[in-house]
Amino acid sequence: MYAYLMVTEKLVSMLFSDLKGFSKIKNDDLKAKLVSFLKTDILGQLLDSTNHIYVNTWGDAFYICSENPIALAEIALLIRDRIKNKDWIRFGLNEDLEVRIALHAQMARVVTESDGRISNVTGKGVDTTARIEPVTKSNEVFCSEAFHQILVSENPRNIRSFPVGRTALAKNFGEMNLFRLVWTSESPQHPQFITGTPLPPMPPIKRKRTDREKTDFLYNAFNIIRSYLQQALDQLSNSNPDVECSLRDITNTKFICEIYLGGEHKNSCKVWIGGDLFGGNGISYSEGRFGLDNDSSINELLQVEDDGFEIFLKPLMGAVYGQSDKTKFSPEQAAEHLWKRFTNPLKY
Repeated sequence: MYAYLMVTEKLVSMLFSDLKGFSKIKNDDLKAKLVSFLKTDILGQLLDSTNHIYVNTWGDAFYICSENPIALAEIALLIRDRIKNKDWIRFGLNEDLEVRIALHAQMARVVTESDGRISNVTGKGVDTTARIEPVTKSNEVFCSEAFHQILVSENPRNIRSFPVGRTALAKNFGEMNLFRLVWTSESPQHPQFITGTPLPPMPPIKRKRTDREKTDFLYNAFNIIRSYLQQALDQLSNSNPDVECSLRDITNTKFICEIYLGGEHKNSCKVWIGGDLFGGNGISYSEGRFGLDNDSSINELLQVEDDGFEIFLKPLMGAVYGQSDKTKFSPEQAAEHLWKRFTNPLKY
């Protein structure tokens, strides 16, 4: 038992992985050789003090935490590549091993010992990551929508993500929108082993987006906004015992949020796709008093628009909180805009 110096809560990126086929190995010496290879030739070569804060292993499984999500995504893809391209028959096995890797980002409790060593990282996010890993396809890296949002905001040139869709997690843990990570230089349909070297910058090419692209962007943006608000509400209620929050889904394209301070109602909002005043090509927002089925009254509309170079959300009503000159929103920026507007009553 160590006497720890402190427990802090911070946003942590988490990685879980295991090997498919490990349990079939009955030779103890071969198992020990494999575990040694994983620790020495993979983790020992990929991990350093700059790209992770905590690592734990048991048998063939890894649990790695980092404050740098891009670095952790690179570690995940490099682990995938080394496992996928290893000659396991020559290593002594009867068949190739396959790896499943899951990534997630969430607020977690970080335990720091008196010597400055981080001895554990715990929290609900650990369970979430562990439930994504079993449903990840062999020799692939899946991540949560929260992790995907960070990648989108950071825009790493050497990594891309593609939607897997809403997926039931292991052990009846519920459903979650998942994404698959690949190197930028890989084909999303047929990923092969690529070193991950970034492509040279490509010049922007102006083209009109199709209606299908705009529709896909709209629904993806709605899911990102919902996920952002859910996490923000969880963090707000966890950080202040006097605050109670809730997010309730009305339909697949409509939800409401509520905030109570000391039991007193402070604000409610409704977010949905569409809006009677402006058609269906946008995300509507209403706050205060509203009817669940009456969508004619709105306080903000985030319209999907295309300037030939990118698809974006444009706020059409009201003040843009903290960004008075902002006319083009990514889904993450739109979510932050709505969050600031929704929580503004807490200041008074």
